[in-house]
Amino acid sequence: MVSDTYITVLVLATLSGMTTVIGVWLAIYVSRHVRWIAAGIGFSVGIMLLIALFELIPQSLALATTGNVITAVLLGSGLIGALHYIIPHTHLFAEAGITGNQALRSSYLVVLGLILHDFPEGFAMANAYITSPAMGISVAVAIALHNIPE
Repeated sequence: MVSDTYITVLVLATLSGMTTVIGVWLAIYVSRHVRWIAAGIGFSVGIMLLIALFELIPQSLALATTGNVITAVLLGSGLIGALHYIIPHTHLFAEAGITGNQALRSSYLVVLGLILHDFPEGFAMANAYITSPAMGISVAVAIALHNIPE
């Protein structure tokens, strides 16, 4: 039944998204030490870069032309780069713990990038499940695991 498929996809997406809470808990725990924060950021960046370079881009190249993939990567990079300069630097409350304007801008840029990143994750998860429930569950588990360091 179609509605059961949609409910299952929504449950998988919710469970996957809840792994972000685990990541937040870890971030709060390690926030006591600047070196741990730096290590956590570096670890997360490493995982996301490897996923992009060794999984997402090769799969895109298998489905689309090289020119289309390069254009999409450049447009995505350009969007995040432009947002880095466009994001307003006024705040509704005092930012505790963040020193320096560059760190604050970087924090907002990372948050915006992650928000934009979650839309294609949901799209991929839903389409994978609709195509094949077993593949959908595998994609949901993979996304959930990478949400923790993300």
